[in-house]
Amino acid sequence: QFIELKKTTTTTSDSANDDLLWLLASLERNSEHPLGQAVVDYYQQQQQSNNNNNRPLATPRNFCAKTGRGASATIDGHGRIAMGNRAFLREWIDITSEVDEQMAQLEDEGQTAILAAINDEVVAIVG
Repeated sequence: QFIELKKTTTTTSDSANDDLLWLLASLERNSEHPLGQAVVDYYQQQQQSNNNNNRPLATPRNFCAKTGRGASATIDGHGRIAMGNRAFLREWIDITSEVDEQMAQLEDEGQTAILAAINDEVVAIVG
């Protein structure tokens, strides 16, 4: 499964993408959901292809998962990390029309699109 991070903020550096992928993989490290496991697998593949196996995944705290909706947790030094569908994140985050349009485009292409958020701000769409 291919994971594509579509930025919804102005951050464009590779290190920011690496940090985001690390945070999401840390969140999903014990996930039983296929998309969550795909994020972890993709992170591990990236680590191997970059010969950068020295960054272990963090242990999430206050982990909360809602079946079929998403998951959130606190990761030390990074605040609340969440990944899930619109309904899950809308419980506490305002989702912009730009984000809705990007998600709709992925869904129109037949992909499952989910949102990634850090500290109550959508930072990426994973699809």
